[in-house]
Amino acid sequence: MFQLLILAVVGADGFVTSLCSGNPCGTGYTCYLLFKSDGYISDGFQCCYNANSQCTSYFPDAPSGGSGTYLGGSSGSSVSVNDNYDYCITNCINGWCTYDGSSYICNCATGYSGSMCNTYAYDYCTPNPCLNGYCTSTGSGYSCSCYSGYLGSDCDTYDYCTPNPCSHGTCTNSGSGYSCSCYSGYSGSSCDTYNYCDPNPCTHGTCTTTGSGYSCSCYSGYSGSSCDTYDYCTPNPCSHGQCTNTGSGYTCSCYSGFSGSSCDTYDYCTPNPCSHGSCSNTGSGYSCSCHSGYSGSDCDSYDYCSSSPCAHGDCTNTGSGYTCSCYTGYLGTNCDENPCSVNPCVQGTCVSSGTGGYTCTCNTGYYGTNCDQNPCSNNPCQHGTCTTSGNDGYTCTCHIGYSGTNCDTNPCSVNPCEHGTCTTSGNDGYTCTCHIGYSGTNC
Repeated sequence: MFQLLILAVVGADGFVTSLCSGNPCGTGYTCYLLFKSDGYISDGFQCCYNANSQCTSYFPDAPSGGSGTYLGGSSGSSVSVNDNYDYCITNCINGWCTYDGSSYICNCATGYSGSMCNTYAYDYCTPNPCLNGYCTSTGSGYSCSCYSGYLGSDCDTYDYCTPNPCSHGTCTNSGSGYSCSCYSGYSGSSCDTYNYCDPNPCTHGTCTTTGSGYSCSCYSGYSGSSCDTYDYCTPNPCSHGQCTNTGSGYTCSCYSGFSGSSCDTYDYCTPNPCSHGSCSNTGSGYSCSCHSGYSGSDCDSYDYCSSSPCAHGDCTNTGSGYTCSCYTGYLGTNCDENPCSVNPCVQGTCVSSGTGGYTCTCNTGYYGTNCDQNPCSNNPCQHGTCTTSGNDGYTCTCHIGYSGTNCDTNPCSVNPCEHGTCTTSGNDGYTCTCHIGYSGTNC
C-alpha cells in the first residue's frame, strides 16, 4: 500500500490544482483530479494502480474527510464513496463517459483506447490501406472488409471464386484466374461433370464413363456389372456340361450321359438300366441295387423266392413262378405240410420219415401202411366168425359142418359119398344118403 502525501497549495482556483503535484499516489500509480463541479461531494483526487486499474478516491475537504475504492476499467463494478458519488468521472481522458446508474463506459476518441481512453492507438487506417474495402484499426494493426469480388489482406486481389464457379468443388484464385478442386465423383474445369468412375466402381476392372453412367471392362477371371464376381466358369471347369457361378464357387449342369462335380464321369446310369432298382456307376460300368422282390443284373427278374414262400424247404425261381424242395418230413407246394398232420395212421401212431414220408405204428389187431386194416375186415372165416387175436392175427369160429383155419373146409366138398348124397353133420362130420342099391358109410 502506498503512503499518501497531500500537498495543498492554494492558487487562483483553490488548493485543488496542486493535489496531484509530485504524484502523491506513489510509484506504479497514476493520480487523477476530481472536481466538485463535476458532481463529486467535494474536490479531490484519485489514485489508480496501473497494473489492474484499481482506484482509490480522496476528498480532503469532504465533511467526513472520506475516501472510497473505485473499481474501473474492464471489471465493470464499483463501490461508491459517500452517498453522493458520481460514477461518470473524468477518467475518460480522451473520450466521453456514459453512466447507466451502476457503472460507466468510456467511448474513446479516434486514436485512443483502454478502459479510460488513456492509451494512444495509432490509426492504421489513415490513409486507407484496403484498396477495395473498409478498414478497421486493431490494437497493433488493421483489418480489411473487402468489397464483393475482392480478397486479400489489403483487398487488392480480384476474387475469381465469388460467386463460386466450381459447381461441385472448391475454388482457388490464381494470378489471372482460378482453379477448381472437385468433390469426389466430379470432374471438369468447373467440376460440372459427374465422374461415375471416381472412385472406381469396377472392383476388378477398368471403368469408362458413359453418358449417364459407366461400364466396366473386367480383368481375366472376373465378371459382373462391377467386376466384383470371380468367374469360376472361365475357363469352363465342367468337362461335359454348363457352368454356373455361385457365391464361393461353381456348379455344373451335366449333359445327358455324364455326371460328377465336373461332369467328367460318363453316367452309365442315365437312363437307369436297373428296371426295378437303383443304379451306381463303377469305374467302367454300373451295378444295380434291386428293389424288394426283384433280382438279376438289371433287376428285371421278379424274385418269387424273395418272400420265402417255402416254409420248410429251398425255393427256386422258374420263368413265371417258383418250386419248393422240401426238407425231410415236410411236403406240399410250399413245404408247409407234415404227413402226420392229417393223421394218416387210422389205428396207429404216425412218425414222419424221409422227405414227405412217414411210418405207422399200428394198434393191436391192426396192420397195413396206414394201420387201416383189420384181419377180420375181409372176412377170412368163410363159414365162421372171425375174431382178432394179437398183432394182425385172428381166429375163426366155424359154422357147423365146417372146419379149417378159415372155416373153408366142408367134409362133403370132396364128395366122400361115392354113390350117394353127402350131408354135413356137426363139426367137420358128414353123413351119406346112398343111392338105391348102394350102402356103406361112403355108399
